[in-house]
Amino acid sequence: MINTQRLLQLRKERGITQAEIANEIGVERTTYVRYEKGDIQMSIEMLKKISSFFNITSDYLLWDSSIPNIDPDVFGLVQDVNELIPSNKELLKGIITMMIESQKRGIEMQQTA
Repeated sequence: MINTQRLLQLRKERGITQAEIANEIGVERTTYVRYEKGDIQMSIEMLKKISSFFNITSDYLLWDSSIPNIDPDVFGLVQDVNELIPSNKELLKGIITMMIESQKRGIEMQQTA
């Protein structure tokens, strides 16, 4: 079951109507309203269409994920990381952590300057 609160929030954040979304994803407005209220379950295909419309991952609507958007290129790389041997995964994790910490320090330095 999808997170109907998130679906409603996404629509309101973008300032679009249920009719506009329904038109874009190819359903009647009443059907979309029922998705948003959680009255009916949507198909996987419809979940893909709605996720694409909002430029989010389907996980964002399905799970308790706080990450709405993931760059498709980065997402593809993340999937490829699972194929790495454990020692290379650890090395990559260290590199990413170092880059994030460095960027945070840079932002903090800019804010205090």
